[in-house]
Amino acid sequence: MKKNIKIFLILSDSRSGSTFLANSIIEKLGTLVLPETNFITRLLQADNNTFSSKKILINFLYQEKKFYDLKIKKKELLNNLTDLRSIKKIVLEILDIYYKKNNGSNQYVGIKKGSSLYFLDQIMNLFPKTKILNIIRDSRGVYNSKKKSIYSHTNTYFLRNPFLAAKIWNEKIDIILQSKKKYKAGIFMYEEMIQNLDNTLYKISNILNLKIKKNNFLKIRKKYYVSNLYHGQLHNNIRLEPDVANIEKWKNNLSSSEIFCLEFFTKKNLLKFNYKLVNEPKTMINYASIIIFFLKYIFSKFKKIKLI
Repeated sequence: MKKNIKIFLILSDSRSGSTFLANSIIEKLGTLVLPETNFITRLLQADNNTFSSKKILINFLYQEKKFYDLKIKKKELLNNLTDLRSIKKIVLEILDIYYKKNNGSNQYVGIKKGSSLYFLDQIMNLFPKTKILNIIRDSRGVYNSKKKSIYSHTNTYFLRNPFLAAKIWNEKIDIILQSKKKYKAGIFMYEEMIQNLDNTLYKISNILNLKIKKNNFLKIRKKYYVSNLYHGQLHNNIRLEPDVANIEKWKNNLSSSEIFCLEFFTKKNLLKFNYKLVNEPKTMINYASIIIFFLKYIFSKFKKIKLI
């Protein structure tokens, strides 16, 4: 097994430009980034029986459809997994197989999965030298994108409730800020990335110690692999030039009540990152809308409860 595989994480709320950044890292820094998969967080949550035999473990890994996107054969896992008692070794051996199959060149393998934020302490406990690249995007822009994007797991929109969008965004921002203090994680603003991608990549190359000179990036033919399980339009623009107009599209697309709700609940963190507020009027309609969004959220939670 390659002992010197290094890991970096790309973390963010959904619809914050992580796939675009992953593709840019592959194209211009020549660094591998795994197709999106939950295999690490699934291993962290697995019961003891999962690790009782190679066959059970391998079948468990392939229960996740996106694990197939790594294009690792079951036989390769069977021949390369050496210690089922160690999640750390299992992960490193899977990364090593992927690294070799894809001709990795600078020891790094990136893992892009926003939901890994909720398991960050566990991941860092296993891999304390892991580099963390966080992306933050305006909560209103995030919601605007989620509102019109299809989520592959449900085949419907990510979400259409600004109260829930604000709740999730705040939770992830809090973890990102903690990661900066605890693990010296890098924080990159979506808006700055779109306006000056090369500067963002230069900063990342320094974090990863890749020794690439500013404005002298590589031109790699490889692209970030987007799973066929995704809705066709979800990541159709990652290989296009950044569109600065995307930054403020939410101003025209969101209703007054949606903006009011998002600013009401995310104001503190928006101001922390110097986002300007629209300050929609404090009307009875807007306050009533907040109550309606909240009640819809509560009702959706109750709907998920199965009666015994």
